[in-house]
Amino acid sequence: MPAEVSDEGSPEHYSTVATTYEGAFFYEDGSPYQQFLLEKTLLYLDLQKDDFLVDIGGGTGNFTEKVYRRTHPSEPILVVDPFADMLEKAERREGLRVLCKSAVDFAEETAEGRETETGKVKTTNSPGRDLQPSKVLMKEMIHHIAEEQYERLFKGLLQKLKKSGQPRARVVIMTRPKEVTYPFPSKAYKVFAENQPGADRVCQAAASAGFFVKVFEEKYQASVPKEQWLQMIRVRFWSTFSHAHFSEEELEAGVKEVEDKLKDKETADFDDTILFLVFSVREEKQKKSLCLIQ
Repeated sequence: MPAEVSDEGSPEHYSTVATTYEGAFFYEDGSPYQQFLLEKTLLYLDLQKDDFLVDIGGGTGNFTEKVYRRTHPSEPILVVDPFADMLEKAERREGLRVLCKSAVDFAEETAEGRETETGKVKTTNSPGRDLQPSKVLMKEMIHHIAEEQYERLFKGLLQKLKKSGQPRARVVIMTRPKEVTYPFPSKAYKVFAENQPGADRVCQAAASAGFFVKVFEEKYQASVPKEQWLQMIRVRFWSTFSHAHFSEEELEAGVKEVEDKLKDKETADFDDTILFLVFSVREEKQKKSLCLIQ
């Protein structure tokens, strides 16, 4: 397991969910929700034709491909992910290249290799251009990186972005607050909060590394067919429901609890609050339409 990946984000978990990932509400191809996320992501990334984008933790590349088709950058988007089962789908998509590597390993990668406890690590498997992204996207994956790894991650990414020479180089992290209003079984709220990093801690680490930091909040009023929502829990779509946290018996009881919550309802309705953490290499003025919350 990559050093910075928690037990809940283990290879076994993502190997299991890889085949069902894109059928879930949050990744449903062409859905209004996906379109909402795409529009907001493009707004905060501010992609230009000559930008080189790296999507760290991009998984199957479903969302990344949508970014490519909307923007048609001059070169393919690089999807970096430590899970080969997810990347097998990504490498077949339009406009994408893939690299099987953890976030921190990618951030620290240099043309000369890097020193580790086991000695020199060569990076010849990654083209030199990969060392100079101008934009980095980290969508819904920061909770898989241990807090003690933040310093290495952000220092490494800052150096890479500076090498690009792009004045508007940045990292955009899409994440959620520690408290969510999803129709979950009661135990899941505690598990989610314990494993979801606070945006303030992530931002502090990025600022300490040398980034200029801003945080923006977006909301989406979601309505998911009840059976689809229950199925997402059954198949452990969220790592919150991984075997590290829910046994088969606990999961079955959790599904029953949510069924009772949604009794006499056809849909699961909730507000999805999404945080966009924008870490810029240079200080920038933001558009007035953006909601600055921190």
